[in-house]
Amino acid sequence: MKKLRKGNNKPIKSSELNGDNDIENVRFDKALFLRILIGASLILGITFLYPIEEVYMPLDVPSVDEISARDIRAPFEFPVFKSKNELDQDRQIVLANLRPVLNFDTLVTQKIISRVGDFFSLLDSASSNNIDIPQGLTLIKNRYPMLSDSVILQMLNSAAAVKKDVRQIIDSLLNRGMVDNINTLPLQSSGLITIFKPDKIRTVARDRVFDLSLARVYIVNKASELAKNKEHLIEAVSRAAMLFIEPNLVFDKAETEQIKEAELAAIPVTKGIVFKDELIIKTNERITQAHRDKLESLAKFKSSRAGRQNLLNLLLPPLGRLFFVSFPILFFVFFLFFFRRQVYLSSANLLLFAILFGSQVILLNAIISINTLSIYLVPLTIASMLTTILFDEEVGLMMTISLGLLIGVLSGYRLDIGFVTIIAGTISTFSVRRVRHRHEFYRPIIYLCITYAGSVYILESLKLTASSDVIRHVGFAALNGFVSPILTIGILPLFESGFGITTDVTLLELSDLNRPLLKRMAIEAPGTYQHSIMIGTLAEDAAEAIGANSLLARVGSYYHDIGKMLKPEYFVENQTGAVNKHEKLAPTMSAMILEAHIKEGVDLAKEHNLPKSIINFITGHHGTGTMSFFYEKARREQGEEVDIRDFQYPGPNPRSREVAIVMLADSVEAASRTLDDPKPARIRNLVHRLFMDKLESGLLESSELTLRDINKIEDSFVRVLTAFHHRRIKYPEKINEVPA
Repeated sequence: MKKLRKGNNKPIKSSELNGDNDIENVRFDKALFLRILIGASLILGITFLYPIEEVYMPLDVPSVDEISARDIRAPFEFPVFKSKNELDQDRQIVLANLRPVLNFDTLVTQKIISRVGDFFSLLDSASSNNIDIPQGLTLIKNRYPMLSDSVILQMLNSAAAVKKDVRQIIDSLLNRGMVDNINTLPLQSSGLITIFKPDKIRTVARDRVFDLSLARVYIVNKASELAKNKEHLIEAVSRAAMLFIEPNLVFDKAETEQIKEAELAAIPVTKGIVFKDELIIKTNERITQAHRDKLESLAKFKSSRAGRQNLLNLLLPPLGRLFFVSFPILFFVFFLFFFRRQVYLSSANLLLFAILFGSQVILLNAIISINTLSIYLVPLTIASMLTTILFDEEVGLMMTISLGLLIGVLSGYRLDIGFVTIIAGTISTFSVRRVRHRHEFYRPIIYLCITYAGSVYILESLKLTASSDVIRHVGFAALNGFVSPILTIGILPLFESGFGITTDVTLLELSDLNRPLLKRMAIEAPGTYQHSIMIGTLAEDAAEAIGANSLLARVGSYYHDIGKMLKPEYFVENQTGAVNKHEKLAPTMSAMILEAHIKEGVDLAKEHNLPKSIINFITGHHGTGTMSFFYEKARREQGEEVDIRDFQYPGPNPRSREVAIVMLADSVEAASRTLDDPKPARIRNLVHRLFMDKLESGLLESSELTLRDINKIEDSFVRVLTAFHHRRIKYPEKINEVPA
């Protein structure tokens, strides 16, 4: 709670009159824990977003294509590690040359040989002199019903030749091996297959291994070759050989995976060694990717070496990086704590800032990782513009400075990147601080394109960067300046709705008197509508006088009494006749009707998706004030035992200067209509008396208004009301002349 002290222009804190409440303390602790959790997650997430070896990278290591300012020598012997891309290429090569493993099934092979032998014995018996041809045909047909009579007769007539050719074909198939389907075997890119036999291991081309379909083709072709185009013999040999084709090679998935893992594990992770005191980079030498690989290997080896030496060497680099990352973020947090306490106390606001910081860092990391892009393409001004529009230019400026410091640290402690970020962010902050229409984003587009391109050109020229690179950097910077405001327009509604923040752009849209809710109020409750418009004029002028948000005060005035639309005849400004409906009601019933317009107004606001900042005017413009007319009426009718709580509004009391201004304007505007002779002195006395009543009743204690603010508001109200109630000249009526 805050109280106003005479002679002091600032509100001071005070404890609750009845002591602290345990539940409030628990809530405070939870809110504090949440704020700490958000801050710690952001700082640690950014600190360790990059690979651990970069934490141990020296601060002054130049980037690729930059010029080294000094000699860099190896402080100790270390291996040069392959980059992730190089390791990926090696893995791809290994995977491309892997071969599936097939096991030679001896049992199946012996079974086939045995079946072939049985067939030959049967054929010998059927073709012997002791058995005539019909009996021999029947004998074979009973065992092999799939063979046609003509084929069997051909076999019987050429038994010796059939046996010779079939044996040769089957031996060839078994030696080369057969699988079920060659196309189902994995690892096809190598074109090879490894076959494990009991006595040896051999590697063959995939096309040297048969599957069942290829075996059938081979049998026909081989039979034609062996039978020397004797058609009857070709068919007999082919049909006989096809009786015995069966896969004798089995895919061994476990062995294949084991070989794969072994070969991948055998890939060397290093590609060379740098010896102690070896010169890595010379002064004025252009940094190549090979140099950078050696420096990154040095940092990686240094981190592992530090862990083996002592704890200090291991912890100092990450702790140092943690400090440099946390300083800009804590700088911004402390600014909020001391100068924007209400913003700081909202965990949702802190989460919003964390999202802005985190997203900008992720974009920076993504763009830096692409060598063809420029670091000046990172849209860092989005955070500055969003913060300015959602809050104010001071918060936006502090966000810009903090983000500039942070980006400078994360980009290799480069002053130029941080400097450009601060320049562009400052220009973007001031270019959007008065944005109230979405088309006004064209102005920051022009400013940012010029600022980005100009500052980058100057900086890169001072560094003696090659002309082609200067043009490339300037082009990306100008593109950044063009795209960033456009992205801000698209992102802004997401932050407004997601975090319940109302910007001037939204307020201007809500101030349109043609909106359905306001048009409905003008028709159904015209007196309330005119009352709200007048309050809007009073509140806007007063807010400008004390530096509050005048647009918010005006729009909040338009909607603060929308709940009266449901029962307009019960409110005096809408009563056109002499009959007052409250005269026939008990005071408590009248109080309930008046109180209901708060709840009904909130329901209407939610139904029409009005933002929380506008709903605060509906709930807070009466605060917990007393309906004094009906309270006094009840006391006259019922005596002193009347409970004043039955005649108080539900509140809460105003918690912002804008809502407090509307509360004061509501009372003053209604009371000023009762003045018979609204002279300036009488208006001032009325305004002063009503202000003192609000102060003494404690309704303004949480509003952050100072006595100086209240004096300015009083002067503003008097000036506006005097102009509104100014005397008008009474024009004489026209006298009709009577002709003589």
